[in-house]
Amino acid sequence: MTDTDEASIFVDPDEIIKKVVRDYVDQYRRMEGKDPVDWSIHRVEVSGAEGDGVLSETSVRTTVPTGYMYLVQTNSSTHELKVFPFKDDRVSNLDHDPVNHPSHYTNHPSGIECIDVTRHMSFNLGNVVKYVWRAGLKDQTPTVQDLEKAAWYLNDEIERRRRDELQAKRHQDAAVIKDEVKSIKLFGRDEAIRTV
Repeated sequence: MTDTDEASIFVDPDEIIKKVVRDYVDQYRRMEGKDPVDWSIHRVEVSGAEGDGVLSETSVRTTVPTGYMYLVQTNSSTHELKVFPFKDDRVSNLDHDPVNHPSHYTNHPSGIECIDVTRHMSFNLGNVVKYVWRAGLKDQTPTVQDLEKAAWYLNDEIERRRRDELQAKRHQDAAVIKDEVKSIKLFGRDEAIRTV
């Protein structure tokens, strides 16, 4: 084997990591109904790695404006790679639209916007998800305040369902009483008195 043959079989670990991150980003874009990224105009930058010989962690950043960086964990004994997105405060959200798509509802690592989930829920449950989703992300709103709002809507939904169940039980009981009265009328007053 010549030196050129050896070079042709060498695989750069950074290139594998870049491919894994590209696939990860594209997967979430597809889940969102978006086209995959045009990687000919965007790039993936590997910042560095550190580890203990078996597990190593590599920081990765893309030029796609997702608002996230990625930590890629590599296990050298199993050759398994795992991608962990985390908020990149250095990236401004280029798609930020404070009215139609506020960043505190669009910066989820899955790429899904909060309203895409909540529009399929009742008002109260949608608000529970909304306030948990944005907790700690909306400007100066304290995280605890958003979580308290979520708890308020959850408790309101629980109470509403309890009232609905109680009302349904009352209607059921009323229907039973109505049927009993109807059967008494069918027998006639005299017959009903004799049977009592």
